[in-house]
Amino acid sequence: GELKKLGLYAWIKYNNINDSIILIDEIENGFHPDWQYNIVNELASWGDNQYLLATHSFYLCEALTPAHVKEIEPKMLNPNSEE
Repeated sequence: GELKKLGLYAWIKYNNINDSIILIDEIENGFHPDWQYNIVNELASWGDNQYLLATHSFYLCEALTPAHVKEIEPKMLNPNSEE
């Protein structure tokens, strides 16, 4: 877990990623449950980015507050509409 966290942090800093949207699928893989809980706050301190996380982790979800969560509802687009 330490190497994964360090690698993610180094990638964000080395590539000078700021004011971006970063998508991470199953970020909990390889992390101890305590680290899953803490990663949410750590990501917030690593720059002015927005993170879209996909997870099945109860521990990660427990760390989220309403300010962290934006529900995305499925929407079917009509290809003939001007939307």
